[in-house]
Amino acid sequence: MNEIADATRQEPSVQAVMRRLLTVFEHERFQGKVGDRFFDIQDEPLCVGLLGKTNAFTRQAFSSKGKITMALIDGNYARDYAGHREDALQHLQSVYADFRIELERVIPLLKHKARM
Repeated sequence: MNEIADATRQEPSVQAVMRRLLTVFEHERFQGKVGDRFFDIQDEPLCVGLLGKTNAFTRQAFSSKGKITMALIDGNYARDYAGHREDALQHLQSVYADFRIELERVIPLLKHKARM
């Protein structure tokens, strides 16, 4: 989440934050990594909720109706980014926190199931 905090605090506008996050996203190849894991767990009933949250890790998240874009255009962020920088950070962090929370819920269940 450091990349999100750095981008929201250092960049001057919503568009600059999105460009920076997209650069990190592409450099880290998140879509490919998530896609590989998605294939591994797509038939696992315990992972249904997790699979629904993986779209924050696709290029679509940066499109006009994507999770990242929607998190950044909410409220007055675009009109007064400097005044709403911390709100934007919290909103972005919540997008990824939803995924992390679901992941933390599913991992112990999958480990338990694997031992059975």
